[in-house]
Amino acid sequence: MSLPAHTFVREDPAGWRLTSANEIEIFGADGSIWGTLEDRKKWFGKAEPPVTNILVLTEEFGQATVAVDLVPKVFGSQAGLVFYANDSNYIKFVVEGNKTNGTMFIFAQQINDVPEVLAKVDFDSSHPANPISLRLTSSAEGVKAEYNLGHTWVTVLNSESLPCLASVPHSQPRFGLMTNSVNDWVKFSAFSVQ
Repeated sequence: MSLPAHTFVREDPAGWRLTSANEIEIFGADGSIWGTLEDRKKWFGKAEPPVTNILVLTEEFGQATVAVDLVPKVFGSQAGLVFYANDSNYIKFVVEGNKTNGTMFIFAQQINDVPEVLAKVDFDSSHPANPISLRLTSSAEGVKAEYNLGHTWVTVLNSESLPCLASVPHSQPRFGLMTNSVNDWVKFSAFSVQ
């Protein structure tokens, strides 16, 4: 996997690495950008620090696909794709642990610090597919999120009514990768954009 030109938001150089197969691994440290700092104090009972090592591409693309080698079981631990303008404005499509020690796909947005889960799909985490493939597409027609557990792409959400991140003042959203609260290394492979 050859990484397109990119940068990191809050880079911790010890928190990411390339494997011998040229796949990227990012350490999913505790942290969150969900809501405001005050929101996180209220929800989590503490001031969760912002997520580190959000990989953001420097060029604009219409679609991103990645394979995530993670089946999280702890609620809130997550990894996947992000369409990122800044901490206050982004869309994410991640695989995340749910409240019953299972795994789910989450498609969510945050516009001007207001977070909203748009789609949530539980899946059988005993499914043999690992890594799990995620695809996020952004176009003038809307935003589409899909996953693949081995053979077929399944659409989680195809929305033409999402607020456009491009309409947020001073934002230039770009695709990227993020993980948080996993407390382990997460391998991302087959990262491609078009």
